[in-house]
Amino acid sequence: MRDPARATGGRWPELDWHAWKDTATTSHMWMQIVGKTRFVLTPLQNHWWNVPLYVSARGLATSAMPWRGGVPEVEFRFPGACVASSDEFGGDGGVSAESIVCCRFLCGDMPGR
Repeated sequence: MRDPARATGGRWPELDWHAWKDTATTSHMWMQIVGKTRFVLTPLQNHWWNVPLYVSARGLATSAMPWRGGVPEVEFRFPGACVASSDEFGGDGGVSAESIVCCRFLCGDMPGR
């Protein structure tokens, strides 16, 4: 396996902000929506520990959230450029990481709706 730290001499690679600022802005908005959804669906814990996203093998993910008798979770899959969701019954859905309006993101192809 290639070691990125060794390939760059131990430094982080240069990040061209102008090339990906629209992606960063859209991802930030989606993460805020998911965070606020988590805030409403999960019981409050000290220091807002019920709200964060966790590092996953593919990006960032929530843990399971109680909703309508189910327990969906959401994952921002960076290599696949999509926002995916799954539930305890094996349902899987998601939306492509493209610039879309909030309503389509919220009402998109998510399991358990």
